[in-house]
Amino acid sequence: MPSASLPHGRRRLAIVRSIAQVAERRWASNLLAMLLIVANVVLAAGAGAGRQAATQGQTARTQGQLLRDGIHKMEDYGDYRGAVRDLELASQGRDRQIAARALLYLGDAQEHLGVAEARAAYQKLIREYPDQPLIVARARERLNRLHDPQWRALPGGEIIRRLWGADFTPLGPPSPNGRALPGLNRDGELALRDVTSLEIRRLAALSENEAVTSALLSPDGSQVSSVWWVSGQAGAACEVRVSQVADGRSRTIDHREAEGASVAGWTPDGRGVLVYFAGAKGTGEIDRIEVSSQTSRVVATLPVPVFRSPALSPDGRFIVFTATAFGRSDYDISIVDLATGRVDPLVDHPANDVFPLWTADGRVLFASDRAGRLGLWLADLATGKVQGQPQMVSREIAMLDPAGLAPDGTLYYRREEGLVEVMTSALDLRAGRASVPAPIARRVQGINFFPSWAPDSRRVAYVSRRGQLLLSAGASALVIANTEGGQERDVTVRLKDAGVPRWSPDGRSIAFLTAAAARIDRADVQTGETDTLAAAQGKQGPFPSFEWTPDGQALIYTRESRRVVRRDLRTGREEALYEAQEGRRLLWKLSLSHDGTRVAVGERHENGTELVVAPLTAGPRLTILSRGGSDGMEIAGWSPGDADVFVVTWTAGGPNVPRTLLRVPVDGGPASPTGLVVPTMRDVRVSPDGLRVAFTQGWPTRAIYALTNFLPPPPKAAVRAPARSPIGQ
Repeated sequence: MPSASLPHGRRRLAIVRSIAQVAERRWASNLLAMLLIVANVVLAAGAGAGRQAATQGQTARTQGQLLRDGIHKMEDYGDYRGAVRDLELASQGRDRQIAARALLYLGDAQEHLGVAEARAAYQKLIREYPDQPLIVARARERLNRLHDPQWRALPGGEIIRRLWGADFTPLGPPSPNGRALPGLNRDGELALRDVTSLEIRRLAALSENEAVTSALLSPDGSQVSSVWWVSGQAGAACEVRVSQVADGRSRTIDHREAEGASVAGWTPDGRGVLVYFAGAKGTGEIDRIEVSSQTSRVVATLPVPVFRSPALSPDGRFIVFTATAFGRSDYDISIVDLATGRVDPLVDHPANDVFPLWTADGRVLFASDRAGRLGLWLADLATGKVQGQPQMVSREIAMLDPAGLAPDGTLYYRREEGLVEVMTSALDLRAGRASVPAPIARRVQGINFFPSWAPDSRRVAYVSRRGQLLLSAGASALVIANTEGGQERDVTVRLKDAGVPRWSPDGRSIAFLTAAAARIDRADVQTGETDTLAAAQGKQGPFPSFEWTPDGQALIYTRESRRVVRRDLRTGREEALYEAQEGRRLLWKLSLSHDGTRVAVGERHENGTELVVAPLTAGPRLTILSRGGSDGMEIAGWSPGDADVFVVTWTAGGPNVPRTLLRVPVDGGPASPTGLVVPTMRDVRVSPDGLRVAFTQGWPTRAIYALTNFLPPPPKAAVRAPARSPIGQ
């Protein structure tokens, strides 16, 4: 969704996230970074995410709407009692899948109101819904967590609390006293949130061309250092600012061009701020910036890209960060000795070790999938080296990423919630009607997206999320569903970050984006064997969506948001086919006609968007639909015979406005409705025979949770070095 289509405050959040995407492009080379950014746009852009999926002719408060309303009340407003009322009603409906989901969410809501009631909801789900095995499995896990002492890391058991939903996004760890988190309020302004009272206090307003992406409170809690991005005609400049908590006064202490930046820490004396700046080729540096004199100097040079924010140790001696490189299959943790500037591996393991955080006593907590599922591990350190083997301190945690670790050992983290499903609907184009959409997934619900029709118009391939840690192999699965028989099977390929699958014309393989959309891979649908069809080179950006040519010998996609190019798969040669007019840019999604002679593209200009059909050889370009202002558009495919282009349109007003699937004649004439009107509808694909449509429905939402009572005490024999600041006064 273009940022201009959002309300004033939410548009600023879209600017925040789009700038963050530029800032992390070079030094977070994994699709997780992209998904996290997208997720944050969605989080701030609509507290109503996951609401009703209304289509034409549906009445209010159906069983499905009761489920969505209950989830919305619980996740976005913390109204657990209101959620319980809606979820109890939803659990009594006839649709068994919806009823089972409602019981699962009912147990979640009841955990905040009473453990006994939560147990009853989970037990009822397990007892009465054996035909919903995956939902039942989740209920068993939650029930085990409530009952089984083996799930508890410490006597008394770890405690998980949901704190809030979409109204505040943390940008850094808690204050030294553990009371406040710095971040963004609902309008995208720099603010503090009291973790006890949940009160939000605004610190600094932002103009339309400003965004904040990192923030950290000073040791005494009186100041907040933050990274700001100020966009202009020449791009986005990076500024480091310091704001006074007492009155919100801010001043800039550093200004420069950078690929990315984040605050790593304050010096123990509170006089300096340590900031990581990403370089142009995957390298970076840690600078100390003096708050009073506004001077800076480099204290360490990092030879490897940094994934997410580095963290300064409590004594100011070391910085830890997650290191990665483009094309690598694992993530490891490195440590910087600020006295010498030396960078060494800290935790090196074939699994993915990410998100390092310092405990108050100088140990390092990190997330890892080395035990098969995402868990929390703890490493004891002495003089910058791990002593012994890291130990698991939390067996499993549904964490997307951490917000920070408080001095008392409370971990604040983000968790992805909400329902995201692949839906299908039958189209009656003559009558202009569409059937009520139904989810296609039968095994794993709630985390499915990017549908693509096979040439036979019976099978649908889609991507299914199977794990919270997207960096892990197997975190995503490529699934093939038969819409007629209802069977599903996974293509046996272990994926980390797959997206936008597209069937080959012969139906024998599926190509998909991977490696932060910098590569197009292909998987054999029978064997799962993969190869690479295209990879971005040099300064080429990530691939947008792509299409096969009808002969299966080439791919077409856009470059630089201006050109449509054809890539010959035998020679690797790219040929320009079409270029947008000056002052225009192409939307990310295009569609090739069935006969391969024309391409449909969306062109954004200063006054709106146009749907353009352009020949790939000779002939005029035709504008067949125009949309004014900030109204949105997404191309969904061609009708059989290539007489019409299907397009989804919506008006400005947020992510939950109705979206309409239209049929637009190529040779002129008014657009015709198909009868399908669904909020949050995207990734839309009409089947080759024009009789069905598949799409992603629902937005992922993110909530903030707190995990307490899970850290073991430090070893009694551990001897800590005295605190000192090697980076001077």
